[in-house]
Amino acid sequence: MNKLGFLENYGEELIIQKMTGISVMNTFHIHPQYEIYFCPKDIKQKSVINGIEYEYKHPAVILSKPYSIHSMSCMETSNTDFERYVIYFSPTNESFLNTNNLPDIIIGEKAGLLFKLTEAEANSLKNIFSFFLTGADHNISKRESELLVLFFINRLFTVCGEDRILKVGGTEFYIQDVLRYISENFQSNIS
Repeated sequence: MNKLGFLENYGEELIIQKMTGISVMNTFHIHPQYEIYFCPKDIKQKSVINGIEYEYKHPAVILSKPYSIHSMSCMETSNTDFERYVIYFSPTNESFLNTNNLPDIIIGEKAGLLFKLTEAEANSLKNIFSFFLTGADHNISKRESELLVLFFINRLFTVCGEDRILKVGGTEFYIQDVLRYISENFQSNIS
């Protein structure tokens, strides 16, 4: 991440990361990719999406839309071994983001999504990541990675009922549109 809060070198490719330990992110960041943040543990966390703060203590997935200003942090400093997973994928990858592959709510709205999960649901979703984590040893292809992410997202909507999916970040937050416009037109003469 550069000093302005933009993630560097995150272009079209699909990126999957596993992190462990305490995470207190004091810096907000933005990028032109979708971001899925998944913490399968029942720990106190705080997320800020487009200026709106959310605190929760349950396993959760947060989907941030491109150009949303966000941060996710663990608020428990005593539990140092918790894990979380982050996926970045580009909105310009047509084959991956085909509306036939993903629920409409992911493509259509500017608001992000917060999924409240049970521990059993979180553990079943966590098992999907074993494919990604062993992928480097088994030469998992780009297409296989895309299919696994699609499977994770669709499974997430299957296990988590609509009453436990919260829209976060607000659809009226116009700064996302401004940032997107600048990013797509920075080579032009923008007044």
